[in-house]
Amino acid sequence: MESSTPSIARERMSQPDQIAAALRTGARTVREIADATGLSENHVRAILCRYPSRFVRVGQAEGRARAGRWGLLAPANSDKAT
Repeated sequence: MESSTPSIARERMSQPDQIAAALRTGARTVREIADATGLSENHVRAILCRYPSRFVRVGQAEGRARAGRWGLLAPANSDKAT
């Protein structure tokens, strides 16, 4: 799977931002995120767990703790009317 973010732009983004960019099109598995960002699966897992205010597990395959999909949490102020 190819990333939707050009590699030049990715190089200038923090790793959590690279993951967020990969998730903007919808929930993905750790493997899909790793493929899109070029990060290792273990590193992706570590970042996803390190930032619970940004990323959320949205599904888990039955009996497989690591097979779930991850998504982005909406910013806290995104539901407020302007």
